Amino acid sequence: MLKLVPLKYKQLVPQGTVGELYIGGAGLARGYLGNSSLTAEKFVDSPFELETSEKLYRSGDFVRWQSDGNLEFIGRIDHQIKIRGHRVELREIESVLLQREEVRAATVQLKEDGSQLVAYVDSVNIQDQSAEIEACRSYLAAKLPSYMVPAYIVLLDKLPMTNNGKLDVSNLPEVHDENMQRSDYVAPRNAIEEKLCVIWQELLGIDKISVTDNFFLIGGHSLLAMQLLARIRSEFDLEVELFELIPAETIAKQCQILSTDSGALDFDCLQQLKEGSDEVPIYMVPGLGGQSHIFFELSKNISSEHPVYAFNPVGLDGKTQPHTSAEEAASYFVERLITHQTNGPCILLGYSLGASVAFEMAKILESKNKDVPLLIVLDGQARYEKVVTMLKDKMLPQPHSDTLMQGFERVFNAQTQWNYSPEEKTINKIVVVQSQDAQASLSKQWQAFSECPVETFMVSGGHESILLAPEVSKIGETISDWLCMEKVESE
Repeated sequence: MLKLVPLKYKQLVPQGTVGELYIGGAGLARGYLGNSSLTAEKFVDSPFELETSEKLYRSGDFVRWQSDGNLEFIGRIDHQIKIRGHRVELREIESVLLQREEVRAATVQLKEDGSQLVAYVDSVNIQDQSAEIEACRSYLAAKLPSYMVPAYIVLLDKLPMTNNGKLDVSNLPEVHDENMQRSDYVAPRNAIEEKLCVIWQELLGIDKISVTDNFFLIGGHSLLAMQLLARIRSEFDLEVELFELIPAETIAKQCQILSTDSGALDFDCLQQLKEGSDEVPIYMVPGLGGQSHIFFELSKNISSEHPVYAFNPVGLDGKTQPHTSAEEAASYFVERLITHQTNGPCILLGYSLGASVAFEMAKILESKNKDVPLLIVLDGQARYEKVVTMLKDKMLPQPHSDTLMQGFERVFNAQTQWNYSPEEKTINKIVVVQSQDAQASLSKQWQAFSECPVETFMVSGGHESILLAPEVSKIGETISDWLCMEKVESE
């Protein structure tokens, strides 16, 4: 009997999620006759039957389980393209677009210069093009990673077809800047903004950029951000730091930084990600080598009443010494937190390695009689020996002469030497989000340190993808539910 198994990153995918179809079972062939290389490529070890050395056949088909138990064919892996270091399945983006009731047909193509994705959409709402483009973009952003959201969205009365009823790609219209969803255009208002506009235009290949456009929503990405920082340093002869540029995602905000009398700002390890009302603030701690911006998407998916802040590891500026232990980092972050919020409770969240720092912070804060009603552990272990031994074959950063990377490298290398074995001391309440990559039950690890039973939320994504769509929205909803429950219990 043959087995049909949709996988993504060698993990089972839940209903409705697209994965590659693997085939296994007693009726599976042993390989391709006389073609050992193709056999090795297509017939792979099953991640579920390690002891029996069972093989699975990679079909190259993208599918997903439907609610009725049938498999829906989405497309071929041959339709994958690589853009900015990411492998993208164009049919998966089309499939998400077609889930909108207003969309009758859609196709996603790669721009001729290979720089951006373009979505051509046949929608019933073509009259108000600006609103429909924004609606399509928002819909995609909620369900896909940012690198899979097309920079250009073109609305059409209908897609061009050949006489055989197939898509006529050659007759798809060329894209223009007006097809790119941006905020209302605001022209440069001073010499600095004009200079920044030119730099952005050259890096992004766009002729008309508003000073209120978000760099990452009009085609920017991490590699271009590094180039942007280098250009700004060169053009303005200023030592602007990476931690300053991360939150300054528009030309207007970057102009404010460059216009300060003192030039570069002093390093502040605490950054606000989201404003809120008078609810309990949330403070987040990133993992190995991580920075505060990794939590931007998560903060957007947490109930709006809670303000959200995140810490950057000390040493990113390339000047200060990185911390040598989780306890040392926790002590420093607590001092900054108390300076920022002198009174009232706070909620802590730690991702990966940051979970140990957040736990140590909770212990210190409680010893100072500051209430920490909840610690959220995001795929982090309760104990670990030297971190570098856990990385195994993962790539470590190599020595870099560019000062833009030296701060990150120092922080990363310092953190890989951390050891952590917390003392047996409990805090009020711990909840855990665990990815499919975790090798053991994280809730069991953390139960020894929580006075209340540890509640766990399992997500289908891997350790490195849970802060991206679609998993991040599910995690945000779950955290919002926990926060709501915590508020009810405290009243």
